[in-house]
Amino acid sequence: MIRRNIPTSLSLSLVALALSCPACTEQDAPRVDTGNGTESTVALQLSMAGLEVVPDAAREATTTTPLYSGTMGVYLKGTLYGETTAYTFTSNDQGNTGTVTPASGVTAPLLYAETATIYAGYPYTNNSIALATNDIENHPTLAINTDAINYAPTIAADAANLDFTGTANDYMYGVKYADNAFTTEQPTANFKSPSVTIGLKHAFSQIQFVIIKGTGYYKAGNISSITYTRDGAPKLQADNGSTMNLHDGSITTTAASASGNALYTFDLSNKTDLAATTEVGSTPYILTTYALPCEKTATDTQTSTFTITVDGVEMQADLFTLSQAWEAGKKYVYTFRFGPTGMTLVGVAIKGWETSGGTGDAKPEGYAMTVNADIAGTGIHSREALPTDAGSSAMYDRDKFYDGDQIRILQTKGDAPTLPVGTTNECNYQLTLSDSKETWVATPVANGLNYIAGATYRAFYPVTHDRILLDQSTPEYFRLSNLMQSRTLTPTSTQLSFTGDDALTHAYSRVTLKFALNSTSAPDYTFTFSGNGIQDGSTTGTQYIRMLKESQSDTYTAIVAPITTTGDGATRTLNVSLTVGGVTYPARLQCACAVNTHYTYTLTIHNDILVSTSHSIAEWKTGTTTSGELTEDQTSGEPVTEPTITE
Repeated sequence: MIRRNIPTSLSLSLVALALSCPACTEQDAPRVDTGNGTESTVALQLSMAGLEVVPDAAREATTTTPLYSGTMGVYLKGTLYGETTAYTFTSNDQGNTGTVTPASGVTAPLLYAETATIYAGYPYTNNSIALATNDIENHPTLAINTDAINYAPTIAADAANLDFTGTANDYMYGVKYADNAFTTEQPTANFKSPSVTIGLKHAFSQIQFVIIKGTGYYKAGNISSITYTRDGAPKLQADNGSTMNLHDGSITTTAASASGNALYTFDLSNKTDLAATTEVGSTPYILTTYALPCEKTATDTQTSTFTITVDGVEMQADLFTLSQAWEAGKKYVYTFRFGPTGMTLVGVAIKGWETSGGTGDAKPEGYAMTVNADIAGTGIHSREALPTDAGSSAMYDRDKFYDGDQIRILQTKGDAPTLPVGTTNECNYQLTLSDSKETWVATPVANGLNYIAGATYRAFYPVTHDRILLDQSTPEYFRLSNLMQSRTLTPTSTQLSFTGDDALTHAYSRVTLKFALNSTSAPDYTFTFSGNGIQDGSTTGTQYIRMLKESQSDTYTAIVAPITTTGDGATRTLNVSLTVGGVTYPARLQCACAVNTHYTYTLTIHNDILVSTSHSIAEWKTGTTTSGELTEDQTSGEPVTEPTITE
């Protein structure tokens, strides 16, 4: 530390004089002996412009008490500087602005012609800031009290909540604040430019565990202990040896959490009056604590586990997704749900500091996606096991997803391919039903997709679909041909929901033929179904499809490729050739073959001609049925239908 040759008795008067004439010129300003001659001086004029805190609307409505109130240390670096001055720091009730004044009995530091680099650290106690050399890369540090993070608290019976954070232990460092934004630079000041505006940034992370119970859990739901392990996570040293760099907030000289050892252990055995609820907004088990910023887990052998003891039963969730980076100044919220058979992680969110939701949300880069999916047009329904009746249409044309069904989700940061084939960023998710709760689980779990900012996601069913099959005569072959897909989504959180307007819809067309034949004149018959491009969408080349016989008498159905030609009025000719008693009856049907549309034709033999007596066009599941009129193809003499959609 460099000592100025300033008589103690003169310090107050010099500072007072400096503060009383902020517009002093160098000639009329007070001068002091620095040991290398005399220099003009002026006191540092420090102001607080912002804190890295998101306003909390709930707190704003209930209190006017300052969120922060304590002592901040201000350190000036330079050849003529090197001392720390204590400032009283008080924020407003939201913590997003504040004031700083020299502590009682303390004067503001003096500035000289030499430019000083300004550092600030909160909370400050005497001598807790270590001096720095004048090297550019050398910065002062602030010692962190070991008790700032309580890794193993015992919660008292009368504890008001489970929040183990507090502004008295919220370690922050000062940076230059300019243009209403935090910078990564330190502010500077000298005799001619004594005004400095700083903003305070957080050095810690926050983690929050929210625990709810499933609707099928009927016990009290009292939790007596919570344990969280994360192999290799940094911890504060037990001897106050950990330090915060006042330039970038990095924390050094830490201890590491040993493999298998608890990082946090919360003893709630005294809180026998609490009971988990099924809703996040009402459950009393919302536990918040500070954590040191942490890099992503380095190896697959380093794991995370979250364990609770509820109603005397231990439940554990393996949390490989929690072995991701924790950034300073962010709050990581993990929501767990337990039931009779165990506990699962059901939600991950990353929020701004002290946010009450939404305003300061950040993109949870690298965290596992939580998936939900439906089929469009099926309305509200309950999940169930797949019907075992071989005649059920659900066997080949799903009306909803059933227990055990899988969807394939494709993740890409570029243009998504048409089909989910040949890409590494994809994973199957399987619907699992347990105690009326449905969960889409990555299969295998290790291949689950993580959130990537800007990435797009699209879902497909069935997972093994690669083309329309020419043989659709069995329910399984029809199902494999019946592609459903979602729109391409670009989520801003880990919640990936293919429901509502984003639910999966049919990618192809469906054609159903109903033969209304006299059983006495046509006891046995065969037919063929063909058309140009009905399998692959090409415009040339006749392709034949073997249709599936449905449970209804003389009813057959098939998946066909949609027409991709743009413009109104485009149709495809579908050829039906019916053979009865050795006689063949051909018919040509004009079909628009639109995506997600089901066309039904009723065919009969009339005057030795196969004709369509009626037809309908509908959205695959819930669309409005339309009608058409039968006309005559004058060039061939064969009947055709020209569908006319009625509003």
